[in-house]
Amino acid sequence: MINEILVNDLVITDAMPRNTLKDGYKIKCISCNKFISRKWYDKSVFEKKYECKNCVMKYKNPMYSPKVKDKHDSIVKSDEYRKNMSELVSGENNGFYGKTHTKKTMITIKEKLRVYWETMDDNTRDDWSKRASIREKNRMKKDPIGYRREKAKAARESHKSQFMNCKMNKIETIIYDYLKSLNIHFDYSAILASYQYDFIIRKKRILIEVDGDYWHGNPNMYNLDGSGGKKVLNEIQLSKQKRDKEKEEWAISRGFKLIRIWEDEINNGKFKNKLKTL
Repeated sequence: MINEILVNDLVITDAMPRNTLKDGYKIKCISCNKFISRKWYDKSVFEKKYECKNCVMKYKNPMYSPKVKDKHDSIVKSDEYRKNMSELVSGENNGFYGKTHTKKTMITIKEKLRVYWETMDDNTRDDWSKRASIREKNRMKKDPIGYRREKAKAARESHKSQFMNCKMNKIETIIYDYLKSLNIHFDYSAILASYQYDFIIRKKRILIEVDGDYWHGNPNMYNLDGSGGKKVLNEIQLSKQKRDKEKEEWAISRGFKLIRIWEDEINNGKFKNKLKTL
């Protein structure tokens, strides 16, 4: 046996069949002397000494040299290079042109991604997070306006996908029916920038938020210190209130009027007074 291989933490020998490795094994790197977990095998693990990918990249890959890497980056990051590469793989030149993944393939891909993220160790997750953060900061620095527009667009699409099939709760249904009775044209669940509002009357630039007493911390029932016989706000309620304030400030800065209706106002019928102006 050329390499030191472990299966279930036991050293295997040449006498053991190769299919023993199919369920995963650990193999020792000749450079760093660490055991690397693998889920597949090939003949090379029996025929030549094993060197892990990190060591190969570090000691044998020419890209490890700063000079080579800088020269490479200056080429592949140039507008001319990107334009040529785009033309080479666009349209019918793309090997996947006109094709789609089957449902079975999509399920397999999603499952593998789920397992990958759930089994990722903390060090790898932290490293990935740091690199992603640096990449996003560089993009922001290079084109701040374009970056913000791109992120805002992505947020809108994300919110739309989340709220497209959402169902109204009990108190929202009451407001919905009342607005209908006024013969006013309105929409339910409006997405503006990265915020979602319960109702919008676009022609009058009016937004309506319908808030539950507990989740949003109705000020008639909750406060910070519990004075006046009220209950103390918890972290969830404080977080919700902070988000509600951001949404309201954004709406007002864009020329919208925001009407906030509380659950207790709906229960006692006083919400109609707030909607008289409509």
